[in-house]
Amino acid sequence: MILNVETEIGENWINLIAAQLETETQDSNLFCAHDKYGNIIIKSFHIEDDIIVTYWQFRLHEAIEIHQQPSVDSKYYTLHIFHDTSIDNINNNMNRFLIKQGIHITPSESSIKLYLTEFITWEYMTITFSEKYFRSIITGTPGNNLLECKISMRLCETMSFHVNYVVDQLKSSYIENLSKFQIKTLCSYLLLTIVQDISPMNNSIYNKQKRVDPDVEKIMRIEAKLVEVNQLPNINFLARDSGMSLTKFRKLFKEIYGLPVYEYYAKNRIEKAKILLNDGFSVSEVATQLGYKKLHFFSKSFKSYTGLSPSVFQRNVKN
Repeated sequence: MILNVETEIGENWINLIAAQLETETQDSNLFCAHDKYGNIIIKSFHIEDDIIVTYWQFRLHEAIEIHQQPSVDSKYYTLHIFHDTSIDNINNNMNRFLIKQGIHITPSESSIKLYLTEFITWEYMTITFSEKYFRSIITGTPGNNLLECKISMRLCETMSFHVNYVVDQLKSSYIENLSKFQIKTLCSYLLLTIVQDISPMNNSIYNKQKRVDPDVEKIMRIEAKLVEVNQLPNINFLARDSGMSLTKFRKLFKEIYGLPVYEYYAKNRIEKAKILLNDGFSVSEVATQLGYKKLHFFSKSFKSYTGLSPSVFQRNVKN
């Protein structure tokens, strides 16, 4: 069977899939127990006009090809997250090649085909960003060139600790308990994290080794904690938590992330501020959420990294 998917930032696309499977949707979700094709579950979460998070699960009696068609009406970018070696083949522009777990990106003008064999449970997730929201997140980052992407391409084959952490939070069993704001924040952070992981600096580290070095994994674990806090822990505490000397911790952290610990923390804090400002929170609300004791300190820090005051940045986003 060929299942045609026309993903748009809207809710009609999943109804088109339901029609092909001769079933109906329930609150933007599709549950199909089909005598011929098998069990199919598609859960879709729409976050305003910016993001669609979709969880796909197939237990098939016969093979299915999923064809995602190019869009002519809207512009968007879709992340395909194949977790735990979930998909065996992906066909990009009619040329099929083997993949394992990893993350791919597909722009709206590109077609993609997934081939799912029978008698295996297939699970994967897609996150579709509107062009405007995608652009607002990655502009000025190492992934800025993704805006020029015209065909489906693999961003990474191995997902780092912190990418896996966010993906786990977005899995269907967790996402239903999250607010739309939390889902949007996690998706935005995931995109920023992927961009960091695919930067030339990080690729050089990963390519030197067949697996991530245990010390690198420790640094990643610390970094995953670091981005969740609004007050920077004492660097000596971080080094002890990693089981390394202070000198080794500082050196390896900078080698992996390109910045000293404090600068990295401060920059990540500003990236979170950009997301919150983009979502309509006031400057004072953002400063409070991120733990700044005085609004002046937040505004000064934000301008030093972006060249704009928070209020000017927010006006530019709206325009």
